[in-house]
Amino acid sequence: MWEGLERFAAMPGWLAALADPARVEAALREAVPGLRGALLGGVRLKRDSWTARAVLAVTGADGAERTLELAARIVPPGRGEPETTTPPAGLLGAEGWRCWLPELRLELSADAEPVAKLPALALLTDPERARAFLETAIRAGAPAYQDLRILGCSPRVMRHSPGSRCTILYRLTLPAESRAATWPEVVVAKTYHRSDKGRIAWDGMQALWRSPLATSGVVAVAEPLAWVPELNVLVQGPIRQEQTLKELLVDTLAGRDGQGEANSYLAKTAAGLAELHRSGAPSAERATWEDELAEVRQVLGRLTGFLPELDGAADPFLADVERLAARVPADPAVPAHRSFRPAQVLLHHGEIGFIDFDGFCHAEPALDVALFRATVRDLGMGALPPAMPPDVRLVRLDELCEAFLVGYEALAPVSRERVALWETLDLFTNVLHSWTKAKPARLAHAVTLLSDHTASVEALSRA
Repeated sequence: MWEGLERFAAMPGWLAALADPARVEAALREAVPGLRGALLGGVRLKRDSWTARAVLAVTGADGAERTLELAARIVPPGRGEPETTTPPAGLLGAEGWRCWLPELRLELSADAEPVAKLPALALLTDPERARAFLETAIRAGAPAYQDLRILGCSPRVMRHSPGSRCTILYRLTLPAESRAATWPEVVVAKTYHRSDKGRIAWDGMQALWRSPLATSGVVAVAEPLAWVPELNVLVQGPIRQEQTLKELLVDTLAGRDGQGEANSYLAKTAAGLAELHRSGAPSAERATWEDELAEVRQVLGRLTGFLPELDGAADPFLADVERLAARVPADPAVPAHRSFRPAQVLLHHGEIGFIDFDGFCHAEPALDVALFRATVRDLGMGALPPAMPPDVRLVRLDELCEAFLVGYEALAPVSRERVALWETLDLFTNVLHSWTKAKPARLAHAVTLLSDHTASVEALSRA
């Protein structure tokens, strides 16, 4: 099963260099006068281009300092180098400015003013406009709050993926008198570029709020308050949070925190996921193992389209996995989170809550169980002490993932064979994304995990 995959283990030097800040800055110093510092990030392989963003700190001829954000295009060897152009004198970053860095295979250009992809963001971050919007939206979206009055609000951006989505937390000022005891003092708004994400989250959260999960003593889910489709804005109630399970696991694995607390929260997370899967919440969305395999092949196709030297390297592996999947029937579909990772589990004084239901669907339970386990392995490889031998790391992570699976199995049925198959695709996806996002350090961990896992799957197939 591993045959051919070893070609994914070594990232070419020109691509790995994009993750080396010193090399990026050194290459830019020769092309950009007055450069004081540079960062390259946001590397993404899209359908028809490989892009990134460059942030440059420069000092002009007048001594003034400024920050430039430039568009970057990655041009792999063999795809034709752009013509070298002479940038307009003194107009660094101005319209028409372009720079080709052959040692990085990177073309920088002045970024045109981007089209606003989150049109609601300005409204949601303005305290007065947001106050009026929230009051109107919540009154219309949640009948229990049709008399809600909001005197003021304090917005705080919690997470922002430019052009994709933004999450904002609001502390509300409510009237001292004539207010209901149930009115929320804190709400959260999420705005999306893709309207289907917000709609799926809204439908899923409503379904969960009508299910037994809404009154669960095991896991909290946020109350859905409003969905405004014309602005792609979802408003929900809060879930209390001290940290995420991801943060706790990273601290624990790095030796900065106690193992006992992590074990306790891991057991509660397994119980919460089992309760989500047993909730009976309906969904029109469906996700299958075949869907996931098709998506993996799509990402692989984009990568090999830019790097033909990888073409065919994964074909025997994917064919083997597909044959195994055909031999092991899927469990019945259940309400599923679809992007269930430790970052989606909030912790507060011994309690847990689940967030981010914009992938909510019906799927076999192995989808959520496997993705969670694969993500624990991925973040664990980076968090464990570097001096720890790889085989010891793998054993430590196996123990965590096995404890999670055993905790889940005590409360809900799941096929271990199907978990292994889903986890195979998840771990291979991590390998592919290490390439598409130019992350050589993550690639080394991802290859180690996939190699170890394929050996386990092969043993499983012989059993």
